[in-house]
Formats: sequence, structure tokens, C-alpha cells
Amino acid sequence: MRTSRRSLLFVLILLGASFASAFAQEAVPPAVFGETVDVEVVNVDVFVTDRDGQPVLGLTRDDFEIVADGRPVPIEFFSAPSADAVYLKLPGSPGSLPEADAAPPPPRPTLVVYVDNLNLTGGRRKEALNHLEKLIEDRMQTGHRAMVVVFDRSLRILVPATDDLRAVRGAFAEIARTQPRATQRLAQEQRLKVELEQITPADFVSGLMDQISWFAQEEAQDTRMALIALNDLMSLLAGVEGPKIVFLVSGGISTEPGRTLWEAFDRRYGGTWGSQVDQRRAGDLDANEVQRELQRVTRAAQASRALIYAVDAGIRGPAMDAGEVGSEIVSGSTPGEFGQVEASSNIGSLADRSGGRRLLSGPDLTSTLTVVAREIASAYSLGFTPPPDRADRMRDLTVRVKREGVRVRHREGYWRRSPEQQLAATALAAASLDTGENPLGARLEVEVNGRGGRKREQQVKVLARLPISQLTLVPAEGRHAGKLLFEFAVRDEEGRVQSFPPREQTFSIPEADLAAAASQTIAYSVEMQLAPGNYHLAVAVLDAVGGVRSTATISFQVKK
Repeated sequence: MRTSRRSLLFVLILLGASFASAFAQEAVPPAVFGETVDVEVVNVDVFVTDRDGQPVLGLTRDDFEIVADGRPVPIEFFSAPSADAVYLKLPGSPGSLPEADAAPPPPRPTLVVYVDNLNLTGGRRKEALNHLEKLIEDRMQTGHRAMVVVFDRSLRILVPATDDLRAVRGAFAEIARTQPRATQRLAQEQRLKVELEQITPADFVSGLMDQISWFAQEEAQDTRMALIALNDLMSLLAGVEGPKIVFLVSGGISTEPGRTLWEAFDRRYGGTWGSQVDQRRAGDLDANEVQRELQRVTRAAQASRALIYAVDAGIRGPAMDAGEVGSEIVSGSTPGEFGQVEASSNIGSLADRSGGRRLLSGPDLTSTLTVVAREIASAYSLGFTPPPDRADRMRDLTVRVKREGVRVRHREGYWRRSPEQQLAATALAAASLDTGENPLGARLEVEVNGRGGRKREQQVKVLARLPISQLTLVPAEGRHAGKLLFEFAVRDEEGRVQSFPPREQTFSIPEADLAAAASQTIAYSVEMQLAPGNYHLAVAVLDAVGGVRSTATISFQVKK
């Protein structure tokens, strides 16, 4: 799946907008609405464990401190583990849990299974997913949503956020039928290792260097694609309300995929070919570039409130099926071991900085995931309003607990987004993942009107309707005014998503007509030109006066 503002430009054009309602569109003076105050609340999921790694329950708001961007901030919202966490109580745990602040029910957690087929072998993947599937099923039965995503040189959302356990099981079965990329890569890498031990003539050595370089460059490109895809997923999750728990099933991410082969080559031919090896390695991949991409993914995870558990199913180790890549595989070489440690360390660091941790796949993974289930259920949620300064940058975040001998885990940063950025993320997630809430009662209507201005394209009219009774209006000189922000996003059948900048709409209703207006709807219309195919359209609406966001989606077909 691709998400961008360019992927559908050749098929999707906004032609214009009109306000369709019983009340005409009006340019309401900005002073009527006063200063727009961004009251975004930053929620931080905090995990507190004792020296034995067991969840610590019974803490109150006064036990926590938050330091945001170097400054202490008051904890305005606090939620202790819910009744769902009571089963986690262990001998010696507090006998009761504090009640959460009276508030509307929080959004449900979303579980995301991300399978990195690029860095997995079949045996290791099967082992990890067999353990993980049981956890997902158990958590879905307690009200969690789940989605399944796979990367194999492209990002594919097999199942968007859903309550349908059968769909999730079907996605796991589909993954099991595919051949992971690492199996082929290890076979190719082993073939080159064998040739390294056998080739001696100078002309053949030069050709072998070319093969290693091609291999390393291809793996480097795949690594870039994998990191971009993971960053795209984190950006999508930014528009999903509530906690997001991501299980990243991977064999690790290497900053220099060709390192093992180049070091083996250097040991055998370094005296003669050393300078050329250095030049080739420098051209294959800038390790610093991969580190920068990893940092981008880390920031995106923190900004989206995504808690990452890296399920490390490393491609080298006792659980790997040697038959998958040939009987000549030799494990335990120093470069290979170093490469695996480095690759595992990278996904571990990504998990740690999001507030999660690295989990080793193996026979004990089931018991480890039982502990993870306890952690998920025993999370504290702290909320604060960030200081009013410029948005659109990363800020550091620290949470302290006033108890001795406890360990605290949480994401290390947050991104303060503008209302427009939040709305864009919400629309993108709704179009891509079928997520979102609809407190304003918004609904979409689509009408295909016939051939548009471009070849094969059809003109599509979209109408977004909202009940006036659900909107917050401000009195102004005998009228009542409202302000709405609309953002549209559409996904085609290939998974490509196009979003557009928000459109602002102000309107006012005469005071004498206010009672009659309460039973009517207000609508915003846009026109698009779309090629034949199946589409999933989403609108995210912000009631700028009331500060309420709402989403609605609709699927439709444009026929040939």
C-alpha cells in the first residue's frame, strides 16, 4: 500500500466545492469565533513493573510526574488499569485498584501484527506467528481490535482494524502460504560464501566482487523500502484513536546488509583487493542513512502513540530450518553473528524508545507473551495539555514514579500536531484502515455523473452531510455561526491513498430559524474525476467551535 499526496494525482482532481444546505454559505468574520485554541491532549501509556518484572498496581495520579520538553506539566487526565486488569493480580499485589477519573469510555486499543517478510525465514516466521496468534485471539475477546499487515517489498494491509476474528485467522493463514524473502536471500548469500572459498584466479575474483556488490545494493534498496513502509504505517496509525500495540515480527534490520560477505571477502583477498573492497562497500549503502531512517520510524512511532513489541525471529540461530536454504549453511561465523546482533539491536532500540521491548522468538515465547498481555492490561494512561507553542516538532517526554525499586516504560517523545495535521491523519487512517469515530453523525453520499474531462475517467460528486443539531454554534448579532474543517481521502483497489488539504467552511443561521434548523442537515460537496475501479472514501470533519472530530466512510464503484 502506498500513501502519499501524489500517488493518485493522475486520476483524482478536486474541481471545486459548494455549500448545499437550507442556509447559504457565509464568510463569517473570524472575530465571531474568537481565538482558536488547540486543546490537544497528549496521552502517555505508562508501564510500571517491580524488580521481578511484575506489573505494579494501585498507583494514583499523585505517584506520577511528567516532564515534557524539559518542563514539568500537570497531569490533567489519569486512568489506572481497568477492571479487565484485575485478573493480573499476583500474591502481594494491592487488594484494590483506584477508580479512573469520570470520563467517557476511552477508545479501544488496536493490536497490529506487522510481518516483515523481508527478514524472516519460513520456520522462524511460523514459530513466532503460532505463538502470537493465540495472544491476538485472547485480547480480541476482551474488546481489542486487531489488524494484520505484511511487508514483502510493498506494504499490504491484509486486514484493517476489525473485530472479526475469522478475518484475522484468515490473514495468518494467507501469510503462512507465502514464501518469505529471507529464505531466498540466505541461499544466495551462502552461494556467494562458497564461491569465496573456491575462487582464486584474479579475473574470477573481480566478477565475484561485482556479484557481492549487486547483492548488497539490492538488499540495501529493500532495507530502505522496508523502513519507508514501516514509517508509512506509523503515520497511518497516528490517525487512529487510542493505544496502538504493534507486534513487529522480524529477523532484524541491518544497517549494512552486505557486511558479512564483504568481511569474508576481505579476510581472503584483502591484501590484494582491499582498496577496491572499501570503495565498493562505501557505494553500497551509507549506514548512517539507514540509522537516519530508523530514527524517522522511531519518531513516527512516538508521535502516533504506537507501542512496539519487536518479536525477534532472527534468521540465524537454532530455530532456523537449515533445509530452507541448503545444507551448506554454516552458522556461528564472527561476521554473521555480529550482523545478526546488530540487526536485532536495531529493532530492539526501536521498541524500547516507543515504550515497548524486544521479545525473543522461541519455545518460551508463549510465556513471554503472557507477560506482555499483563503489561497491556495493566497500563496507566496519563494525559496532559502541551504548552502553547509552535507545533510540528518532536518533544522529549519523561515520566517518573515516586516509588522505590520500580521500572517505568513509556514512549520517549511526542509530536504536537496542529488541528489540520490531526484532521489529515484521521482522514488517512479512516480511508486506509477503516478506523474512526463518528460523534457528529456525519454521512457520505456518492453519485457518479458520467464521463469527466479525462479519458476513461468519470465525474463523481461527493456530499458530506452533518446534522445541525450535533454542531456547536456561536451567537453573533442575531445569528448563530459555525465553522467546520473537512478533509477527504480516497483509497483505490490497488491500495493507493490520496489525501487533500483541509477545506474550511463557515456558515450562520438566523436566530429565528434556529429551532427549525435543528432537524436539518448541512452538507459540503466536492467533485472528483476517477478512473474505473473500486474505491473507499473517507471524510474527517472538525467542528472547530466544539473541538469535536468525526469520520465517515463509504465504498463505491466507478464502472467503465
